[in-house]
Order: sequence, then structure tokens, then C-alpha cells
Amino acid sequence: MELFTELSLIIGIATGVAALMRLLRQPLIIGHILTGLIAGPLLLDLIGSTETLALMGEIGVAILLFTVGLHLSPDIIRTFGKVSFITGVGQVLFTSIVGYFIAAMLGFSPAEAFYISVALAFSSTIIIMKLIADKRELDVLYAKIAIGFLLVQDLIAVLLLLGIPLFSASSFSFAEVARFITTGAVLIGFVALTSRFFVSKANRFLAQSQEFLFLFAIAWGIGIAALFKGLGFSLESGAPAGVCPPRSRSRSSSSSAIR
Repeated sequence: MELFTELSLIIGIATGVAALMRLLRQPLIIGHILTGLIAGPLLLDLIGSTETLALMGEIGVAILLFTVGLHLSPDIIRTFGKVSFITGVGQVLFTSIVGYFIAAMLGFSPAEAFYISVALAFSSTIIIMKLIADKRELDVLYAKIAIGFLLVQDLIAVLLLLGIPLFSASSFSFAEVARFITTGAVLIGFVALTSRFFVSKANRFLAQSQEFLFLFAIAWGIGIAALFKGLGFSLESGAPAGVCPPRSRSRSSSSSAIR
């Protein structure tokens, strides 16, 4: 089956399922998940070009997270960062400890119990951000705290992934950890400086055309996400990093253009 035909069928199924979700007054994200189950190998098996569809999915995730990132500024992070950090770390520690003991009592090995406890501790950043965005409440107090909470979870997840090699013989390398941390710090500094000195200076030029502003915002968000992913970080950690400076006049315009 050709890719165009596959996409047409998937979009048709997604539209029908989304209409059903609207009638049932359920979030559309549930309909999207059901569409994947219906069109996937579990039922109809319509997807042949899995790599192409996976790439399109990654682009969609990067754009969604970049749009959410446009609503986060250093001022917001300074205001709610402490609350998000304390709740994020506290929740991960509590859930991981409880999950570890439950898994251990069920007979899993220490390594298996560790993996299970870590998996239980984290929420789905993509799904929660999508639900908040669909409700148009990204600027509400609870949404700002929740997004900060999720970003703290993502950071902890990255650090925990670095600790996984400790369970496998002598493959752990402190040099690799140091390289990872240094690369992350350099990337964050690069994005911050480029945003402040390049994007802010280009505000007047960008605002002259909505089409150009839209293209620039998409290129910037996906480009930063690709840079992070190419250097070994997750797509989720890269997309929100492409945030314009807090006083950028193109921030709200970029968000509106993408939506």
C-alpha cells in the first residue's frame, strides 16, 4: 500500500474516532491512541511505512513541545521552579521506593525491581502537555507548575538512564558521564545565548510577515530538538529548550502561528 493511501486511511480513522470522543466528551488524545491501535498491527495493520510515520510522529512531538515551551519563560521558572523541583523530586523518590519494595516482594531481582520502580515513577510528559494544550490552559497557574514538574521528571529520567550501566559489569565510565553533563551544559548555554542575542534582535524583522515567523519558529524548534537528539539527549529535552527570550514580542505571535 502506498504511503499516501496509508495516510488517507489513518486520517479518516482518526477523524471518525475523534468524532466519537467528542460525543463521549473524552479528551482527543484518547482517540489518537485508539487510532494507533486500530490502524496498527494489533487490528487492521494498515501501516507499512513505519519509519516514515515514526519520523512524522517525532516532528509532531517536537512542534508540540516547542509550542508548550513558548509559554515558559525564565521568569516563570524562577517563580515556580522551587515548587516544581520539590514536588517532582519528592514524587519520584516516594513512588520509586514504594515500587521497588513491591516489585522485590513479588520476586523480581534487584535490577528488575529497580527498572520497574523507575518506570512507575514517571508520568507521560507528551500526553499531559497535550491535554493541557487542548484545554487552552497553558497560561493557568496549575499548568505552569505541572509543566515544570514534568520537566523535572524528564531531567531525573535522563540521570537515571545514566545509572543503568552500573548494573552491567564494568561498562560504567565516569568519563562518559562527565562528557554527557558537559555537553548538556554547553548546549543549554548555546541555546540561551542564541535566543537572547539572535532571536531578540530579529524580532522586528520576524514580525513583518506571519508566514516567515511561522517558518522560523518551526525551523528553530525542530532544529534545537534535532541538535539535542543528535548529541544523545532525548527529543523531549531538546524541544522545550528552543524557547525565545521572556521579553520577545514574537513569543505570542509564534505560538499563535503554530497553533
